[in-house]
Amino acid sequence: MKNIHVIFDSSIISPSPIRIGILSIESISGRGTRFRFVFDEEWLAKYSSIILDPYTMSENYSDKLTFSFIKDSFPDRWGQTLIIRKLSRKAEKEGMRARLTSDLDFLLGVDDFTRKGSIRFCDEAGTFLSDDETSVPPLSRLGEYSEMIADYEKYGANCKWLEDFYSSSSSLGGARPKLNVLDNDGNLWIAKVPSLNDQYDVGGWEEVAAILAQKAGIDVADTMVIKHGNGHHTLLSKRFDREGTNRLHMASLASFTRKESNSASFLDIAEIISRYSAKPDYDLKELYKRLVFSAFINNTDNHLHNHAFLLTRKGFALSPAYDMNPSIYGRDSVLMIDEGIHHFDISSIRETAPYYDLSANDATEIIDKTEEVVSTWKNEAINLGIRKDEISLMRSAFSLRCS
Repeated sequence: MKNIHVIFDSSIISPSPIRIGILSIESISGRGTRFRFVFDEEWLAKYSSIILDPYTMSENYSDKLTFSFIKDSFPDRWGQTLIIRKLSRKAEKEGMRARLTSDLDFLLGVDDFTRKGSIRFCDEAGTFLSDDETSVPPLSRLGEYSEMIADYEKYGANCKWLEDFYSSSSSLGGARPKLNVLDNDGNLWIAKVPSLNDQYDVGGWEEVAAILAQKAGIDVADTMVIKHGNGHHTLLSKRFDREGTNRLHMASLASFTRKESNSASFLDIAEIISRYSAKPDYDLKELYKRLVFSAFINNTDNHLHNHAFLLTRKGFALSPAYDMNPSIYGRDSVLMIDEGIHHFDISSIRETAPYYDLSANDATEIIDKTEEVVSTWKNEAINLGIRKDEISLMRSAFSLRCS
């Protein structure tokens, strides 16, 4: 049996790391792997008011690693693919057959320094697992690392640079290439670099969306862009789960709903906000703004992992908006607008306003302001230096109107 100590590390709660509990992994002959998580009595006595997720009780058993607040530490597609390829390469070098990758590989394969949120993992001796503070390159080396990632996209596990950028990238989700970088003040940023498979300037258009969202009155993560020789942009998004070197607890709305994104809705998120937010009125209005904005820019890939809580000194609050991307492919949102409705339609969105504790006048004000701001999308794209042919290509993403 292997025991992993699960640690909460955020000075908002305590100046020193606190053990939440112990995750035990046992391989049972003929039955596979069994997981058990038990909260520490001290954690339950002092910090039980902190709801890490609504489902993990004081003692839990599972054949899969399904404890929501722990699973939130998993990387998504980009990070998982890196881990799979690194393990495959390691097996090949050792002359062994590559084995199937487990949940534990994904959990412990993530670099500790860049792991999102405040949950960390250590061994029986108290040593943090996969901890390497030198793993993140400075922003000044972004161009060099972008070339490494392009090489990785070409050659996969055979890329000679895989180990060089693995640690700075393994914690990250989504399907697109990205890595963590440090600015001159020691702040972590996520750099989303252009992909060899991009059909348009994805980073540039995400920056257009961020600029428009901020002008529409939405709380947005800090972003900036760097232009490449091919005219495409790397988008840099500042990590809002950090305040300097301090970690902030971050919980995806996936961990609070335990639903798959295509079977969940914005109303599920609204219900979670009503139950758990320290400022539900503000956060409900903020969520509605994001829904309206997503419709007007056709941000269809708005799944549950693109919405999160941050733990503040007053309790949970909706995190800044992130990963908002205009799309020219269809007009169906991953998250439902209302029961059974995936299609972006302002009339449907307007009808859901009461679920966000908003009046008809409130909804109209938000919709009108957002439509007015988004109508300037072309000017923002021109100001950013996006090519004219791309502006024509993306026109359909911004074509939704109230009437």
